[in-house]
Amino acid sequence: MMMFRWRDVLRGLALVLAMHGLACARAGDDERARSGDGGGAGMGSHGAGGMGGAPPEACQWPLGVSYGVTEGSTLPQHLVWQGVRGGSGAEVSTVAVGEWHDCDGVRGVNALYFVTSEWACEPCQQEASELSERMDAGWRDAGIAVVELLVSGPSGQSPTTDTAEAWRSQFGLTDVAVLADPMRAMVPATGGGVPLLTVVDPRSMRVVVSQAGYPGPYAAIEKLARDNAEAP
Repeated sequence: MMMFRWRDVLRGLALVLAMHGLACARAGDDERARSGDGGGAGMGSHGAGGMGGAPPEACQWPLGVSYGVTEGSTLPQHLVWQGVRGGSGAEVSTVAVGEWHDCDGVRGVNALYFVTSEWACEPCQQEASELSERMDAGWRDAGIAVVELLVSGPSGQSPTTDTAEAWRSQFGLTDVAVLADPMRAMVPATGGGVPLLTVVDPRSMRVVVSQAGYPGPYAAIEKLARDNAEAP
């Protein structure tokens, strides 16, 4: 009889523990439902910021291609800078090249234009002084994203985010991402003059044009944007 009673006690405890565990699981499900977390560390409908935020899940980085920054190469996925994204009210943050990868056009990026500049370079300053006007004249509506990469400061020193902010302010580059690029990420191993002007297809992240010197390959940029906008 004593053994029978102990079995009843143990069964009762097991039932209580099972009910407690079920209640905890339900509470956790309710909390995730209230927070909008479907089980993963989601970033919300607007993603990580930039033009269109985080890349759509279907937008995988191209594989089996030649990576680099010269014409015909595909930009490597690891490129990351510090600076200010385009847009009013933008603040200093980390910006990754993947923010402009738009394989299916969902994010509205039809052409990507990198401008690598040195602070004391007069042609670089001339290029920068015209960018806002070009954005207003149709580049913004055409889905052309412009990224200024500063590779030096006013005295030739390594650039910082302060350098990027000062360049942005000096040339009124509200709609342009302005980033510090101390590693000269877009400059080929063989070197190159400045401004170094690089046109990239955001569908494939392939370099279409790489040109040293002002003026830029504006016709090529606009043609790429038109072709991508009209593509089915």
